[in-house]
Amino acid sequence: LLMWVLPLAVLRIFGSPKPDEIARARAETRYDRGIVTIVLEGAWTGGNLSALRRSFAEAAKTKGEVVINMKEVSHLDSAALGSLLLLYGHLNKAQRGVRIVSVSKSLKRIIRYSGAEYLLGGMPGAE
Repeated sequence: LLMWVLPLAVLRIFGSPKPDEIARARAETRYDRGIVTIVLEGAWTGGNLSALRRSFAEAAKTKGEVVINMKEVSHLDSAALGSLLLLYGHLNKAQRGVRIVSVSKSLKRIIRYSGAEYLLGGMPGAE
């Protein structure tokens, strides 16, 4: 527990996103041959999740695999991570694939310290 809680607390204190990163947050949903790709960018916090939740809700209504591209994401807080967990749980229950791709080292660290590293491994049905 100490190996996760302390590093995550340090990250939260010293790793807060800058206002311009929060303002840059965007979610774009693309559809191609039964695959839904959600391209995210910027910093995601509890105050700017409406576009993220909208994209996740749209993806949850489809029947195909979901790919979340995080190449341009600079930060996720616990509310954003919670939204990812909800989508993962919904798709898992529906036995659908989800992949989270192009995750930076700093985001991997946040996800790992939050105890959600399994999000990075996909799930059955994902390639």
